[in-house]
Amino acid sequence: MRTINQRFLVVVKVVLFIGYTLLVSRISLYMEKPTFTSKTAREKYLRNTIRQDPVAFEETISKLANEGRLFQKAVNHVRGTKAKDAMIVAGHALDEVLRVFDLDSLSVTRRHAHEAQSVCPEIFKGGRFGYPFYYEGFELVKCDHHIPEERLLTIVTLWDERRTNLSRFLMDVQKYNRKLAVIVGLFAVGDFTKGNYTSISSYVSFQYFKTGTSKGHIWNKLITSVNTPYVLVARDTIMFNDDSRIHRLISEIERLELISAGGASRDSDGHWKIGCLQRAYKHNTIVLEEGYQESAHECIFCDHIDSSFVIRTKTCMEIKFDENIIGEGIWEDFFMRTGGESVICPDSMFYVNPISRSSKISDWKQFGRKYKLKKMKFISLNLEFDFGCPKVYSCSHDKGYAVEACCLQELTNLVTFVMSTCAEMGIFCELAEGTVLGAVKFQNVLPWERDADIGILRANYTKFRSLSKKVSIAGYTLVDQTKMGLFRIDSKNWFIEIYGQSTVDTEILIDQKLAPTKLLFHGQWVNAPRNPGLYARNRYGHEIYRHAEHWRTTGNTDGFIDYKTEGFAPCNKPGSHNCLDRYNSDGNLQFSDPIP
Repeated sequence: MRTINQRFLVVVKVVLFIGYTLLVSRISLYMEKPTFTSKTAREKYLRNTIRQDPVAFEETISKLANEGRLFQKAVNHVRGTKAKDAMIVAGHALDEVLRVFDLDSLSVTRRHAHEAQSVCPEIFKGGRFGYPFYYEGFELVKCDHHIPEERLLTIVTLWDERRTNLSRFLMDVQKYNRKLAVIVGLFAVGDFTKGNYTSISSYVSFQYFKTGTSKGHIWNKLITSVNTPYVLVARDTIMFNDDSRIHRLISEIERLELISAGGASRDSDGHWKIGCLQRAYKHNTIVLEEGYQESAHECIFCDHIDSSFVIRTKTCMEIKFDENIIGEGIWEDFFMRTGGESVICPDSMFYVNPISRSSKISDWKQFGRKYKLKKMKFISLNLEFDFGCPKVYSCSHDKGYAVEACCLQELTNLVTFVMSTCAEMGIFCELAEGTVLGAVKFQNVLPWERDADIGILRANYTKFRSLSKKVSIAGYTLVDQTKMGLFRIDSKNWFIEIYGQSTVDTEILIDQKLAPTKLLFHGQWVNAPRNPGLYARNRYGHEIYRHAEHWRTTGNTDGFIDYKTEGFAPCNKPGSHNCLDRYNSDGNLQFSDPIP
């Protein structure tokens, strides 16, 4: 799904295109000085003027229609109230231009649907047709391209110890369609013996696996045995009937050119759930939230399907399940890598065991390690994991990238250690330079930071020098560079420069019998200049609340430059979770946990 920054880029692009079109129109009108009795007459004149060049006219319509579709996609996914309001205003401006070209927003933004190649179309028989139970309502129309389901799809399922009535499931499938192929994965334990089930149907085959075999390996092995174009990945399914509406899911995959299509679930307790999750992955954090932002054909678009789903066999073989993930995360990982759109059509329903996720962080460790996660949240489940930081992690400082979360945490910890140690020892230290700017804007270091700066009273040099052992015990190194006017404290990947000053605001305020100014920094109140906002503005100049990358990254020789805040540099791996160009060049809320 598009990121918020990409959505706003779409808005900007559309608005610029609108502005250009209107500008050309106004110049034309000004030069010819026509007069109009109504807005409709003006639009008619403009339309006729533009149509004098048929090629340019058709090209403009094509571009405008495409921008309109992108704009609507952005509207669908923007959730901030102010952003939504701004886009509504932009949408009205777009509507005016569309009307000039005999277009309307509905026709331009409607998803294009293809004809299904394997399944006949449906017609709606009306709201009274299925009364009172509404088991019916849509009916398939006879067509020449219908392909029987047994030639289209194979059911693949992994039957583990949580599901005991395999005979019931297989009998259900045979009753539904006796020719429908089923491939069952079994662990060679208990009463899961081949002889119990081979008499049910010749279309059922079994594959046996040792206990402890990764589920990713099992699913991959099962799916390589499929010979039909589509496969139903029957996840946790315990019963089967025509509520699955297989034809419907295949039809939507073909009509909307989807990666996969799934159904709602009904568990053994009767609980019905759609199971459509939206996902955001930014700056070492994954957030999943149940819900939807767009629909088509009575199906809703999802980043993650929480139940059984239909997918093209070839596509599933190409994506593959990760065989190295043991425990939780196999499904989350699969849908992270699909690279296309998926839907759930809730009129399709699968009967399943209750779907649950482990709340043990140890069960998610391998998934978290794969995606370099610091944090993972399931908002709807009120479930959150903090993976902490591994002993070894990367700490690159490339242009266009935010610093990895664990690397940034190392710098944050270093700053808070120094500030709390100063406070404990009665040493006058306070944040300085870009570290003040980060605390003012983010209550932390800047996400693209390269170092940290602290000011210290020169009269406290001796006392600070005595901290060498304490610093060493904490895992850091104190470097005395007082001949150059500073100390430096090094961590594994960072350094703080601690500059000596003849006086600091903290001392001045105490002498005035006032409390020193303190800034909230990563949950800790630390000493700062008397007026942090004034300090930041006078130090960095214009538009300090917009964003600019660190001077070391942009190739400057020092930090006393006129910072450019037009936007972040593009990263060389577009869409990467820590690309700065996924963020707007203004605002701090976007750097909180991402919103799907």
